[in-house]
Amino acid sequence: MSAKATILNLLALCAACFFSGAGWKTQQHTKQAQAQQQAHARALQALSSKLEQSRANLQSILDQQTTTLQATNAKEQAQANAHHHTLDTGLRTGAISLRVPIVPASCIAPAVPAAQHPSTQPATAHAKLEPATAAALAALPHEGDAAIRDLNTCIAQYNAVKTAYDQWRLALQKEATHAQTR
Repeated sequence: MSAKATILNLLALCAACFFSGAGWKTQQHTKQAQAQQQAHARALQALSSKLEQSRANLQSILDQQTTTLQATNAKEQAQANAHHHTLDTGLRTGAISLRVPIVPASCIAPAVPAAQHPSTQPATAHAKLEPATAAALAALPHEGDAAIRDLNTCIAQYNAVKTAYDQWRLALQKEATHAQTR
């Protein structure tokens, strides 16, 4: 064999070794990248499961709080309804009367001061309302109070959800920070 052929064979052998080594190195990097990717996928799955469990627990707590708030509202409303029913029945039957003070018309000009003696002051007059009118008038604050109770329950539910969400978000941020440092 000639020297030229030997050198060509040696160069071909070196090239084959180089490409074989490069291929092996690439294969090792690919295996490492796949292993890292699988480890990240497992960590992500574990974190996802943990977050889902946390969300489910939070949902359960919020459902319990909402149920309690609504039950309290219903109880308060039932008590208010019972009290109003008693008042309404008394007003409609005449057992309770509603009188409204009235001011009699005055012929004295506003610029002229009235006499300071009590006997010159007219007695306060009252008008007795009809039972149906009195009951309708008494229903107004009852309806307003019911709306306020409902609104307060809604506000309490909102605040409970907001507080729980803020705490959950903070816990997520801490967990994400902790997961990044691993």
